[in-house]
Amino acid sequence: MRGSAINWLNKYPCCFQTFHDSTGETEDLLFGFTKQTEELVAGEEAAIEVSEPEMVNRLGKLLMLSKDRRLNVSKLKGLQRSFGFPNLF
Repeated sequence: MRGSAINWLNKYPCCFQTFHDSTGETEDLLFGFTKQTEELVAGEEAAIEVSEPEMVNRLGKLLMLSKDRRLNVSKLKGLQRSFGFPNLF
């Protein structure tokens, strides 16, 4: 398992950097994001934060249109892309 994980990380050198930590009794292989990937993740988080009020507004309108102000979660999952909800709404 360890070898395949290392191979996968090494396939994407623009996203991940690997380094060795030999401060303990064993030599551990660690990984982290590259600066480019960190900037990309930060940009995505900022975009989600900015769009959150609009998503809340859309969901509120959808709930107002529903019977008894309730919606089945599986139905919301099906409408996720149509309303622009993020993956973990």
